[in-house]
Amino acid sequence: MTAASRGLPHSFIVDGQLIEPSLRHLNKDHQWVNELLKQHGVNQIRDIALAQIDQNGKLYIEKNPSRESDTSSTPH
Repeated sequence: MTAASRGLPHSFIVDGQLIEPSLRHLNKDHQWVNELLKQHGVNQIRDIALAQIDQNGKLYIEKNPSRESDTSSTPH
């Protein structure tokens, strides 16, 4: 048995910067990003090293270790 492919992820935050073209490609807006970050206890985009969403809608958020004492990755 093989695991289902997650497809290629789309990065929409990289090094604390929102990637506008990716956001548009995903048909998402700033409100969606803010709600997502709020759900994960993040106050500001700059606190994120990497945020991605795959083709199945699964999120991956990695907090910026220079801004966060917890350096663990948080797959969602």
